[in-house]
Amino acid sequence: MKPFKDLFILIKKDILNELKTGGALISMLIFSLLVVVIFSFTLELILPKVKLLGAVLIWMTIIFASVIGLNYSFSVEKENAAIKAVMLTPVDRGVIYMGKMLSNLIFILIIELFTVPVFLLFSNYPLMKVIPPLTIILMLGTAGISSVGTILSAISTSTKRRDILLPIILFPIIIPVLIGSIRCTEIIFLGRSLREEAGNWIAMLGAYDILFIVVSFLIFEFVLEEL
Repeated sequence: MKPFKDLFILIKKDILNELKTGGALISMLIFSLLVVVIFSFTLELILPKVKLLGAVLIWMTIIFASVIGLNYSFSVEKENAAIKAVMLTPVDRGVIYMGKMLSNLIFILIIELFTVPVFLLFSNYPLMKVIPPLTIILMLGTAGISSVGTILSAISTSTKRRDILLPIILFPIIIPVLIGSIRCTEIIFLGRSLREEAGNWIAMLGAYDILFIVVSFLIFEFVLEEL
């Protein structure tokens, strides 16, 4: 039970820190809302088949907003030397990774909770029909972004160009997540069955999440030593 208690404490620490500062979450939320509102109106005017691009727009907004939060993930703790204090606690390094990864996951899901319904509303999608299956894909895709983004954020924080380095190394690695998530979202928006047409994509997203969570959990101890 101790690892779960430690995990809860770490997540609580990150959430309370974000509530006090509000830097990353507010920036992510403002960026996401601006993007979905502007592009929803613009694409509706210039492109009759806007719904076909809806899946791409949602996931591009999510990934760029995620980069804002992930860049912020370790920077404050490193600048204030708080990460050293965390390292001195009798907590498994892998648990520290899981705490930070779940915190990032929660923050990104909060952004999606606001921006996705706004986009669906402005784009005239049937909310009650779209939201249940879309929630599954958002969870799988966001878990993949958070798992990879957290470990890469830790790596890039040690560099002087972390704001530029993180998206450069993150985007190529999460291409499978983006392709799978966009494809599944497109199937949902077209009113088709996920079970019949997206089974392989969902399995791929699940396998990707498990793989990178396990690998990141195992190597985080070595990454943490460089912070």
